[in-house]
Amino acid sequence: MRPAGPLLLLLTASPACLTADGPTEASPSQTSARLSQEIRATLPKFSPPPPQPPPVPASAPAAPRDPDVLELPTMTVRAKHAPRIDPLDLLTKPAREKQRAVDFKNSLKGLDAILNGFSIPILSPSMAERGWRAEQARQLQDLNDTASLVRALDPAAAADLDKVATEAKRAIELQDRPAGGK
Repeated sequence: MRPAGPLLLLLTASPACLTADGPTEASPSQTSARLSQEIRATLPKFSPPPPQPPPVPASAPAAPRDPDVLELPTMTVRAKHAPRIDPLDLLTKPAREKQRAVDFKNSLKGLDAILNGFSIPILSPSMAERGWRAEQARQLQDLNDTASLVRALDPAAAADLDKVATEAKRAIELQDRPAGGK
């Protein structure tokens, strides 16, 4: 059985379409000729603006221009380096934690591997957490190495660097403090 809705819609709409007139013409203006003349008399007369001469470039060449050559405006292009993407940033959170745990476990050597190569879930942080802390320690060490190099090369910049380091330490302390603490 066919649905009757579309068929019923077509049957009711077609007589309305056949009897409908075309677009209605705009009704003539209700303003009288005398009133429209008075309105036009009060309006300012139209005067077209004078034609503008084509702009002359500041550095017009002395030689005649070649019609086959297209001159473009001078542009300055600066290189923009792409942001550095860490391979861990491309992983999902569970895969990232697993990779950090594997990296931490692979970084252990000798007696350190024996003592820290396992994790007791209730008593110690997970391997992923320890891997994250180890990665942060490596990043901090890289930053400290760079800062010491800057201090050695430019003593004037050392004061600014110390100020920024103090602000960063304060921000980390505020971030890591327990909720409700002062």
